[in-house]
Amino acid sequence: MATIIARTGELPFEVPGPSLLDEMDPMGVRLGANVHIPLLKRFGMATQIGTIWLGTWGILSVLTFVLGNFVLLWAGLTSVNGNFLMWLKYFANIQELPPPGLGFARDLVHGGYWELNLALWVASVAFWALRCLDRLRRYQMRPFLFFAFLSAISLTTIQWVIRPIMMGTWEEAPGLGLNVDLDWAQNYSVLWGNLYYNPWHMLAIFFLFGSVMLWGMHGATILATANEGSHMEDAEIKDMHSGSHKSMLFWRWTMGFNANPKTIHDWLLWFAVGTVVASGIGLLVTGTVVNDWYVWGVDHGWVQQYGPMTRDAVNQRPRPFSGVVTGDNPDVVSLQLALAERRHVTIQSLKVARGAVPLAPSSGKTLAGLAQILRSDPAMKLQIEGDVDTAGSSQANLKVSQTAADAAKNALVTTYHIAPGRLTTAGLGDTQPVLQSDSPGAQAVNNRIDAVRMGE
Repeated sequence: MATIIARTGELPFEVPGPSLLDEMDPMGVRLGANVHIPLLKRFGMATQIGTIWLGTWGILSVLTFVLGNFVLLWAGLTSVNGNFLMWLKYFANIQELPPPGLGFARDLVHGGYWELNLALWVASVAFWALRCLDRLRRYQMRPFLFFAFLSAISLTTIQWVIRPIMMGTWEEAPGLGLNVDLDWAQNYSVLWGNLYYNPWHMLAIFFLFGSVMLWGMHGATILATANEGSHMEDAEIKDMHSGSHKSMLFWRWTMGFNANPKTIHDWLLWFAVGTVVASGIGLLVTGTVVNDWYVWGVDHGWVQQYGPMTRDAVNQRPRPFSGVVTGDNPDVVSLQLALAERRHVTIQSLKVARGAVPLAPSSGKTLAGLAQILRSDPAMKLQIEGDVDTAGSSQANLKVSQTAADAAKNALVTTYHIAPGRLTTAGLGDTQPVLQSDSPGAQAVNNRIDAVRMGE
């Protein structure tokens, strides 16, 4: 196959013919065949779909990517005891979580799947980048596309590798899955004082919105002058005609600066690269240089201090536990996954109540789920920990939290017939708050039950 660029009203197209690439790469593989979809022409798009050239690096990239997906599938099936229908039902909640520390995981279930999966996907991305560089060299093109690819790779490398190493544990990296990645982003921002106050985050958002604006304006300008050949951008860069001249005048008159068929692409490249570079720097300095962006913003005049969140309160608040099961009625699979991957789990639906009834009425469904998990794993032992807010005295809070933990154990033993020897209790009072505040919202979060997997 050979690509022909014609200076006509049509877009570039492929025609049958030999390709030098087929002779230059011993593993050269071209996937698919030329397929033309005439409907696309109505939207000003090229009608041809395919083919795609892989080459040696491309084949290696596809293979490692497929293997990584297989590991993700296998880990998910393992977490639901091989039940494929259960895996389909809870696919969005299936997750691979990183192991503690920086060494290798002690087994596949406790972080090994995450390490193996990540290694395969890192290799896949690296091979695809090398494919890009290889093709650029074969065509004797300048390596701007490869540099743009590296900027995106740098962001993910910081997120999954470099920053966790600097922080001393793989647990600082996101898990692998759908909802788990979203949960990581939310918890990450809350833990480090709201990323909205991070100036690098602000800069990344500026570049992101700027990229969208530039892409939209560039596309609209080319479409507006395509009848005069401005869409043949590679030819127009070397020999501009009326379409490009009109585009340049439009930009100078409406935007206030000059842009030609080359420089508009400079703007697009550097705004896109700026998005991921600024994001990477913002991630890298969070937790390593700045422990709380809210406090940093107050100190540097970016943010007005509000409420009781003073510098001392923020700096002294404990970090959240390693696992949090959210929602008023978490399903059994979510609880089972959390207890399988994390030793210490905060279950937000198990609420401590101050009064005659030590547990909130909504706790019943969650206790039933815990009982089901304990019955499915006869070797599992749990410590039930009660935690409360700072509304009462320290001694009174210890008593309330212990009463709530005992109530949770009694319900598991008497109602769900769990052997009492598998359960221990501890009342921690107000010593382990998730949020350092006396607001009603913080009190609701702090009045909770934690489950700790014992005997490991």
